[in-house]
Parts: sequence; structure tokens; C-alpha cells
Amino acid sequence: MKTDWEKYWERYDDFFWRLGVWRKRAVYSHLLKNVNLSSPKILELGSGSGVNSLNIAEILGARKITLVDFQDKAIEISKKLVKESNIKPHVNFLKKDVRHLNLNEKFDIVHSDGLIEHFYGEERLSVFKKHVQFCKKSGFVIIVVPCKSVQYNMLKTGYKIFGRWVFMEEPFTKEELYGLCERSNLEIVREYTSPFLHKVGILANRL
Repeated sequence: MKTDWEKYWERYDDFFWRLGVWRKRAVYSHLLKNVNLSSPKILELGSGSGVNSLNIAEILGARKITLVDFQDKAIEISKKLVKESNIKPHVNFLKKDVRHLNLNEKFDIVHSDGLIEHFYGEERLSVFKKHVQFCKKSGFVIIVVPCKSVQYNMLKTGYKIFGRWVFMEEPFTKEELYGLCERSNLEIVREYTSPFLHKVGILANRL
């Protein structure tokens, strides 16, 4: 089974999607508390709708965003949301597989939410390291992933009952996420744990 992204994007802008967008703004507000950057450049890997980057841009006053996704529908939606945004950042849209992504510039913030859990083994490590590769020295990496827990399993079961589970993914343990940071020369600055304990996120400084 592979993640059915086409089916996922068919539900764009329904109640559950909008609820998730509202919740993610709270995640990024928490992680970026006391972070001060002057007009930072943002790179989002597996960007989907791009709404997380728009949230960061609003929180930090960023004016340049690069969104990377391999799905046409995701890029279409992100262009629509950027056009409707009040902050009007400059956005570069790239249709690329993050595993094969090569860029000539570095960014102040490199982030993803709901990306790395879809990869396994060495590919998981490789995608994680892409965040570090494109991050400036002393820049920040933000990663949000599902957390292996009883709560995650209950949420997954509920989504399956209502026919909303379309994902093929392997959730993280907190120890795995922290271990990848240590192996990649990242110093964790702040952590986020969702109220239902089914997600974990980190803000890390690239040393």
C-alpha cells in the first residue's frame, strides 16, 4: 500500500483539513517563540498546501519562500493559498521529489510536517539530512512527525473507521527523532508535543 495523495487532496478545505491548519499554526507559534530573524528565507520540503510556510512567514515577517512537492494538486492548492494570503510573500514553487533535490542556496529555516514518516530505513535518514543540507549554519530546522503511541493508534483506527486513512507511514519514537538530530549535528532548541500525544515536533539549530 502507498499513500493515496490524490484521495487526500480531494478533501482539501473540508472541516478536518481546516481544523488541522488551525492546529498547525499553534504548533509553529510554539516552536518559533523567541526566534528572531530578519526577513528569513524559508524552505519547506514536502510542502503540500504550503500553509505552514505561510504561517512561518506571518510569524517571522519572512518574504521569501520555496515550496517543494511532487504532487501537481498540492502545488495547485499552494498557489491558490499564496494568492489569497494577506502577507504576499515571494514564493518559488518546485515540483521535485525531495530525495533527488539539489539547490544552490541555503535557507534560514528548513522545515517539514508530515513528510519523513513516509520513508523507511536509509531513505528516512537521507530525507532527514536534506533538511540539514539546505539549512544555513546557525539556521533552524523544524520537523513535525507522528509519534508512536497508543494515542496515535487510536487516532489511526478512528480515521480508518470513517474511511479517512489514506496513509502508508511509520511513526517516530521521540528517541529516534532525537537520535537523528544528534547524528546530523542539530541542537534541539524547543520541542512540541501535541495535546493528544500523537505528534512530536522539534525546532533545532544547525551547529
